[in-house]
Amino acid sequence: MLASLLMTAGGGAQAAEPVAPAALEPVANWYMTAPILGMTVGVTRPGEPPLIAAWGHLDAARSVPAAPGTVYEIGSITKTFTAALVLRRVDQGRISLEDPASRWLPELRQAAPRVTIRHLLAHTSGLASNPVFEDLSRPVSANDLLRALRERPVEFEPGARFRYNNNGYALLGLILEREAGLPYRAQLQRELLGPLGLENTEPCEFEDPDRPTGFDHGYRTAPRPVPHPRHHPDASGPAGLLCSTAGDLLRWQAALMGGAVLAPATLARMVEAQTLADGSATPYGLGIYVDADGERLHHGGAVSGFITQMAWRPRDRMGVVVLTNGVYSGALVERLEQDLGRVASGGSWAAPLDLPVAADDLEGLTGVYRIGDVGLEVFVVDGHLRARPDGQVATRLLHLGDGRFQAEHDPATTLTFLPNGDLLLERAGRALPPGRRAP
Repeated sequence: MLASLLMTAGGGAQAAEPVAPAALEPVANWYMTAPILGMTVGVTRPGEPPLIAAWGHLDAARSVPAAPGTVYEIGSITKTFTAALVLRRVDQGRISLEDPASRWLPELRQAAPRVTIRHLLAHTSGLASNPVFEDLSRPVSANDLLRALRERPVEFEPGARFRYNNNGYALLGLILEREAGLPYRAQLQRELLGPLGLENTEPCEFEDPDRPTGFDHGYRTAPRPVPHPRHHPDASGPAGLLCSTAGDLLRWQAALMGGAVLAPATLARMVEAQTLADGSATPYGLGIYVDADGERLHHGGAVSGFITQMAWRPRDRMGVVVLTNGVYSGALVERLEQDLGRVASGGSWAAPLDLPVAADDLEGLTGVYRIGDVGLEVFVVDGHLRARPDGQVATRLLHLGDGRFQAEHDPATTLTFLPNGDLLLERAGRALPPGRRAP
């Protein structure tokens, strides 16, 4: 059931036709069959009231509907806030992108002598990227973080590779605290949340019975959504501690990309894809992903069963936000955001092909297939095949015809069930050796 809310109009030139909830509904309804438990989406374009709409429910019993104002954990979208605080210090001349991190963190002088602020922002530091603790319900202190990064070997030389690194953003939060002599949360409130009127954005509380629950819908151990273990906000800290709403994130995007937060030259640095030591480009700027053509700037998040995505299209000055509390794939949520953006820009959309298959025929394809050293379990849920590699999430398979299926979360991945009982898996046109079904 669709719920929508039209909010205060923004500035800019009037668009030809305002986005209507009905235009988004076919896209959202198809993705709800993934299934997504509950979601809230938002779209803003110049000269129009931002549109916020919600589908689905916040609980597995389907008794609490998702709403336009629902608060979600936003995970790594928090990094855009942390990066903005650091870049404001650059604007003020208090921090340089080329400062060594050890200027503020002398504890890392031996372990990371050549890591700079830029490396931390761009995920190119080479510092250990694994979580400090395997148990993400435990808070991580500054001492825990620094000790772990001193003791663990570096993964590569600074600037040599891109590897997403939550620990690097936790260090940035600590650098902000030491430079200003003020807690990260206080800086966030004083400089961004308060001035921009983001009244529904704040650090998540670990024990908050009023906050929605995130769900695990990966079919790892159960065929239906089950509550996901809640991560402690201080397990990720400045890398992912915030809760927010679609409306607040639309406002945040518009303020950040509209020049209300950073100087123009600094914003341009933020949204420029960074370059590695060998001259190749990464997919990331300084706190945000940058598509190859620069036409889409985006960041997602995944925490405690919540999967989120936020994107800005500079040419159209259009923002799109997708917040969910129960789906199995971040890539699927990103595709949903892209499809919503396409429709909101006036483009066309058609549901992916998924031809019917008789129930008996589906059952005949189930089993465990061995592809090299990897096991791939194929099973049926709600009339659809799903495929689950060892230790991973099960993706729904869409039937393209003649025994050929497409991975729902990744159209470049196809699985073909051959007449001899083997399984052929292809990724972007490259085929792996055929998989044999275990007896």
